[in-house]
Amino acid sequence: MKAAKKPIHAVTTWVRRQPPKVKAFLGVVSAMAALILLRMIVHDHDNFFVAAEAVHALGISVLIYKLTKEKTCAGLSLKTQELTALFLAVRLYCSFVMEFDIHTLLDSAT
Repeated sequence: MKAAKKPIHAVTTWVRRQPPKVKAFLGVVSAMAALILLRMIVHDHDNFFVAAEAVHALGISVLIYKLTKEKTCAGLSLKTQELTALFLAVRLYCSFVMEFDIHTLLDSAT
């Protein structure tokens, strides 16, 4: 007799066997469901901004660590880095000119 699979393993195996279009559809539906759920649960949306900035700062910290220890940022193209820097500069400028609040300080920290 075969050992019973764990439900999560059965689901991941099923998803892996699906064609790319089905995987994309499942991803879009899952993302929309997550956004709707978060919209219903979270009442103070400023917490999302603070959490996003914290994750962004963590990502930059990991990138800086990788650059200093391994002397490489393999997998991250120069074009991506330039676009990210441009986006952050424009975002910081707009935040400074339009609002200048705690969000501006969080933006400048990253």
